[in-house]
Amino acid sequence: MTETPFPGHDYSDDVAVIRIGDKTILLIGTAHISRRSTDLVRQVIEQERPDSVCIELDEKRYLALSRQ
Repeated sequence: MTETPFPGHDYSDDVAVIRIGDKTILLIGTAHISRRSTDLVRQVIEQERPDSVCIELDEKRYLALSRQ
């Protein structure tokens, strides 16, 4: 059985591939209010099906989201 390569697709320069040992990290640069960024993040998650997703939020955005 062969392993599927990760990442399995080519993305724009906004997606950096970082390999550390046997781990692969896809780091996606975004603009918080950009529809294009939202679409790119959705595309990468749907196509790659990663084990984990981490999101960076500043304190103001975290507080706004945590109050909902």
